[in-house]
Amino acid sequence: QSVQELFISCIVLIVAAVPEGLPTVIAISLALNMIKLAKGNALIKTDYKAALEKYEEGLTKMKPLMEKASGQRDFNPQVKELTTLKKSFMSNLALCYMKDKQYQSALNLDIEIISIDNTFDKSYARLFTAYKELGQKEQAIYFGRI
Repeated sequence: QSVQELFISCIVLIVAAVPEGLPTVIAISLALNMIKLAKGNALIKTDYKAALEKYEEGLTKMKPLMEKASGQRDFNPQVKELTTLKKSFMSNLALCYMKDKQYQSALNLDIEIISIDNTFDKSYARLFTAYKELGQKEQAIYFGRI
């Protein structure tokens, strides 16, 4: 494992042991995951499969921290930032899935994104396209009207 991965693993263990350390851990995680998001964004136009891997990796690494922070979503501004970052990873990953014609995977992510933020227009547009490509005409028409 890389030094960065070991560092993140240590942070997750600290959060599990000391809940008061959560704000510090969130700040560190935000910084590290913003780097992953930027790397994925740099790749998405030239190599969406490599970008897809970066986004999947970022979401995987965020999962334990998101689970730990889930009870604080409405109260902690850093947790809101973490949720926004997760939504960005998911949205960009859904875009990669669409480019790779993995419509069901994109659809599943976009449904989850809408459960986090029901005003996220990009997800509604992708849902329309994904349902259309999957041959689910009624669903496509529904999301085409929103």
